[in-house]
Amino acid sequence: MIVSPPSFLSLQVLLQQTFLRSQLIHLPTGCTIPSPLHLHSVTTTTTTTATATATATSTRCTVRGLLRNMSTTTNPDNADTSTIKVIDSAISWANDDPNEITSSYVTKLIEEAQQQQPNDNVSSNNNNIISTEKSVAIQTLMELFPPDNSRISFGTAGLRSAMKPGPLGMNDLTVIQSAQGIARYCQQQQQQQQKEQNQPKEEQIKIVIGYDHRSNSKFQLSSKDFAIISKLVFDEAGFECILLHDYVATPLIAYATTKLGATVGIMVTASHNPKEDAGYKVYWKDGVQIRPPIDSGIAQAIQEQLKPWVDYRSRLSEHMISHGIIDKSSSSSSSSSTTMNNGDQCC
Repeated sequence: MIVSPPSFLSLQVLLQQTFLRSQLIHLPTGCTIPSPLHLHSVTTTTTTTATATATATSTRCTVRGLLRNMSTTTNPDNADTSTIKVIDSAISWANDDPNEITSSYVTKLIEEAQQQQPNDNVSSNNNNIISTEKSVAIQTLMELFPPDNSRISFGTAGLRSAMKPGPLGMNDLTVIQSAQGIARYCQQQQQQQQKEQNQPKEEQIKIVIGYDHRSNSKFQLSSKDFAIISKLVFDEAGFECILLHDYVATPLIAYATTKLGATVGIMVTASHNPKEDAGYKVYWKDGVQIRPPIDSGIAQAIQEQLKPWVDYRSRLSEHMISHGIIDKSSSSSSSSSTTMNNGDQCC
């Protein structure tokens, strides 16, 4: 059976109806916001317990302690320069990464890569095990943190890559860096426009964000996480950020961008890419995907904003505490994390 494609008018009506059904979220004073997957315990539970929170807190503190104690100048067993450079990059990355799962994963690889060669008194079997672990860890780090410092590229299609740790993957830190770059670019464009038009009064920049269903259970990464973290970045920049509730179709973001008069629309999706991938599709104020020179301008701004402005994990915890999702007594300290269950939502 062949079904005729809908007319442009009927598609527009459908998008309007879908848009009206979407609940717009305004943190911190707005409606409900879904909790990020990586804040859940690794095995999803039906309730959030103090024990789970304490375990996550302890894990996070241990990871940070290990990273602080690691020497970035130590040459493990006369490793070559590129290996040392990769380990240094991995240590720096794990320190900045707000996701406890990916940060712990990279930290464990660093520990294995820095294992000292066993002495002669250790059995040959143990020698082989340690040597193999070390080789595998170094190889994995080389793949995640290339010696040439290459990173996920930003272009007319935005970002697209597998969900994994490191600068080449889609993860919490690359999303934070990208959102910070987009925020700075928007501010620069606004300042330039005001200067050209002699407009002293600054209007609040508006951003619209939507996301799809993609997720990675191994690293507890998802489009939903990326959307929420992006919103925290834009809140930090002082923007009005509208996060569309629940999964939305990609065309809805283009429509919402023009409908709401936003400067930028972001759809967290990898479109037709493999299911292991996630992406970051960016629309300009005219509802069209970014194109030159906007794409290169944003790419440059991202490179200048790689260091997280604030501790975004703590910011999210603050929101949850202020809205009664977790209690202050069971919350984490500035370097620790919070565990939530799948049903918890933050207003």
